[in-house]
Amino acid sequence: MSLTFFSVHLECRWFVGGELMRKKALIVDDERYIRDLVGDLMQTLDYDTETFSNAEDALRSVQETAFDVVFTDYDLGGGRMNGLTFARRLAEQSDHPPYVILMSGGEVPGLEIGQDIAAFLQKPFTFAEFKSVLPR
Repeated sequence: MSLTFFSVHLECRWFVGGELMRKKALIVDDERYIRDLVGDLMQTLDYDTETFSNAEDALRSVQETAFDVVFTDYDLGGGRMNGLTFARRLAEQSDHPPYVILMSGGEVPGLEIGQDIAAFLQKPFTFAEFKSVLPR
């Protein structure tokens, strides 16, 4: 007697006006390899992604595009805004997504998970930790 195992992969996607609508993620980090890593992970999870190296360009993009989640590094070197300032500016907009703040050091005073901040993610992180911070 032989047994045959098989699996069925089902994907749930939104169709609007006949077009496939995938979730979108915005990634803001001044380090290219982090932008690429987070972007690749999000694409693996079936998200479209846009990446930026500074908060100013990303903030303009959020005004033009609806995102389902935003990842921002806390310490955005070289720009006029750090990740916290970017998160606060994002919160001022009426229809903004939850965001995840990427941290490379210890805790920062005054940062708390709340209505706008979905999570903090300490670098380096595992794939399981990464998936656990995504909004459901």
